[in-house]
Amino acid sequence: MLPGVTITLRQVDTNTVQTAVSGPAGRYLVPNLRAGAYEVTTELSGFAPLKQQLDVRVGQDLTLNVTLKVGGVTEQVQVVARSVTVETQSTLATVITNKQIDDLPTVGRDFSALATISPGATTSTATGTGQGTGVSISGQRPFTNGIVVDGANNQMQFYGRQSNDFPQD
Repeated sequence: MLPGVTITLRQVDTNTVQTAVSGPAGRYLVPNLRAGAYEVTTELSGFAPLKQQLDVRVGQDLTLNVTLKVGGVTEQVQVVARSVTVETQSTLATVITNKQIDDLPTVGRDFSALATISPGATTSTATGTGQGTGVSISGQRPFTNGIVVDGANNQMQFYGRQSNDFPQD
């Protein structure tokens, strides 16, 4: 055997492990093994690891000669990359300022009509029978909108239009 070989003996029944390293002459000694079945693993850099089964009996002296085979050339490639955060939700919002509310003309002085100046917004009659018009944004039904006035919900739940009309002033 070669010097520097690591010999690991694992008792199968108890899973206890004892380890030894072969000396300059390639010899090793593992004293006081309990009787039982063992799994013996021998390892040395540049050689293929070898596993064997071994039965130790009471009072028995064993000599285990091991022949290691040259291991194949191994090449390790490590790829390191940074992960990129992917945004899975997006929100499209437009703020209509007080100046726009004061300066832009509206029909019937209904400031909610100003929502149609947002990109992708149009008026829609798909708000329910007799319930007036709502705003369709990017082709969605008006009931998917959220209408908030001064922080309070002002939306008819099933129709997608504002439930209370307020004067523009």
